[in-house]
Amino acid sequence: MDNLPSPVTTMDVYLARIVEQNDEIIALMKTWGDRPKTRRLKEPKP
Repeated sequence: MDNLPSPVTTMDVYLARIVEQNDEIIALMKTWGDRPKTRRLKEPKP
């Protein structure tokens, strides 16, 4: 009984889904080919 893996928690499942979705999104974006780089908004100077 001591060598059993720890139980899977809800957080483990949640994080695994996020990672899986990110991988799918990245793969999809790579199929789009070249695209303009996103512009970051600059913070206003004081």
